[in-house]
Amino acid sequence: MAFSMYFPSGLVAQASTCYSAALSSTLYIEGTNGSVSLTPAFPYEHPRVLNARFGSIVLRKNFPVVDEFRPRIEAFSRAIRGGPLPPSGGAEGYIDMAIIEALYRSAEAGVPHAVEFGS
Repeated sequence: MAFSMYFPSGLVAQASTCYSAALSSTLYIEGTNGSVSLTPAFPYEHPRVLNARFGSIVLRKNFPVVDEFRPRIEAFSRAIRGGPLPPSGGAEGYIDMAIIEALYRSAEAGVPHAVEFGS
């Protein structure tokens, strides 16, 4: 599925995704001043490599495998026992779901839909 996202600043993001193609995990972003790729982009159990190009500048950075879930689970457990609220609470998830719903509405209607936040 290909889609475009329009931002209030005038920025337009065009993207595509496919679940029936061969397994791939690459995030590639190309802009007017350069490009960035992350491989693998989504699995958390493999080292990641970031490649970037901005004009004549070329960057490569390797990221080791990290446990992305343990710190979140530990922060949630501390909050349940009366500790501080986790840094990423429900608001981020709510925003993510509003964006996903707008993408579904747009895909069904074939026209752009604004992100709607409930009352």
